[in-house]
Amino acid sequence: MMRLSHDAFLLQLTNYFETCKSADAGSIFISMKPLLHKTKKERAAQQAADEAVPLCLLRATLGRKKISTVVDRTSLSRFQSEYGLVMRANMDNLKKREKLRKKTESTSTA
Repeated sequence: MMRLSHDAFLLQLTNYFETCKSADAGSIFISMKPLLHKTKKERAAQQAADEAVPLCLLRATLGRKKISTVVDRTSLSRFQSEYGLVMRANMDNLKKREKLRKKTESTSTA
């Protein structure tokens, strides 16, 4: 998995969307979650260095290609606005769901 800067992540995400539009390459999966350090040693080092700024991890996957980026609280609002623009620009490729129509059985008594 490649960890990219914010701008490189958004550019690569746009490329993933373009790939999906041009060829039926599958689906893009995007996840966002808080970044928590797994070991006690890493957590202690973070608290000792007063890095109490919460981090957010974003991942995008297209087939076997994976990218990720880490966003801190100070740059989250700017990143969210740019991320929203990328998402809105590429939402036109969504397929509409087929509605299941319930067959109503008319029980008319004649």
